[in-house]
Parts: sequence; structure tokens; C-alpha cells
Amino acid sequence: MDSGLSRSRIYPDVNVHRPAEYWDYENLTINWGDQEDYEVVKKIGRGKYSEVFAGMNAVNNTKCVIKILKPGKCRCRWACVRVWS
Repeated sequence: MDSGLSRSRIYPDVNVHRPAEYWDYENLTINWGDQEDYEVVKKIGRGKYSEVFAGMNAVNNTKCVIKILKPGKCRCRWACVRVWS
């Protein structure tokens, strides 16, 4: 009888061989860097789960992209931010 769960054909037991840090998002601790170094320049896109902005690193004056996950759409209970330089 089908349990309703899917099983990968390629890596069915990958989480068994990886440490909990690889797959346990509920207990993830994020070490935030200094967010004061970045400035939002303009909005460049959005999607179902996030908004994307062009930004600037105020310390070294380089362009970057800032992606902010919308609250309630990610597993964590806070807004998630990722910066690409």
C-alpha cells in the first residue's frame, strides 16, 4: 500500500549518510554578518517566496544582489536575507 511519501530513485538514503547540519532546518542557527554594510538601490524582481534588490556594499563600494525571503514562506520564523556580491 502506498504511504503517500515519495522516495528518490537516485539518492534515497542521502540524509542517513549526511550529518544533521545538512538537512535539519528546524534547528538551524544562522550567524548573521554585519547587515549595516549593505544598502538597497532598487527592486529588480519578485517571486512567490522572495523579493530581489540591487544593492551596494557601502564598505568597499561594490554592487551586489540582495534576496529577502517573505515572512511565513520559509521554514524559519524570521525574514531570511542572502547577499550575492
